Amino acid sequence: MANYVCGVDLGQRVDPTALVIIEMTDDAPRHYSIRHTERWKGLEYHQVAQRLKDRLSRPPLGPGILSRVQSVLGRSMPTANHVSVIVDESGVGVGVTEILERVECGHPLTPVTITAGTGSTRDGQRWRVSKSLLISTVDALLDTARLTVGQHVPGRDVLLNELTAFRRKYTAAANEVFMNNAREAEHDDLVLATALACWAVEHGPARPAHVWFLGGPSEVDPATGEFWW
Repeated sequence: MANYVCGVDLGQRVDPTALVIIEMTDDAPRHYSIRHTERWKGLEYHQVAQRLKDRLSRPPLGPGILSRVQSVLGRSMPTANHVSVIVDESGVGVGVTEILERVECGHPLTPVTITAGTGSTRDGQRWRVSKSLLISTVDALLDTARLTVGQHVPGRDVLLNELTAFRRKYTAAANEVFMNNAREAEHDDLVLATALACWAVEHGPARPAHVWFLGGPSEVDPATGEFWW
């Protein structure tokens, strides 16, 4: 069984919402591959919640067709890969994440507020995480080639360009440019969704506990393989 993390940067009314899904491998050190990205614009929050539920219910994240048929026939329970859903509620508030929770997407949801500073704190199921920690985590993973973008990911070139531009700005500004607002530019949303997912597996609630047992990657090469979405 593969393990995935879904980072969601919730946009305010006029901003798009961005979703990024990464897959974790079981090697040491762990490697991560971005498998899927989406942007949704012009949607009400209840529509965003339904889109998220629909995305997470599809294979390989949700039960496959054979598993569902077997369940209907009473032969087994539907099986799905484990997905940790990390949601930025900084600009939209608790009420919006509660809308997401009410749709019961079938996977654990962790709300995150992005802050100034350099670290992270936890209050129950909610986390407060500094933007510098989020971005430095992505920066370190890219530097060591532990984070890759699958060749068949929709919008792959756009994401790579955004990651490159964001890292350049991060380095030039010596971190300080990221202290005030979650989004610094119109298209920082995919980068932030990526950063949320990467932080969660490296330092946060999706971090394996042995670091935790991981069941292993899917039957696809993380860097080049085509993925079933």
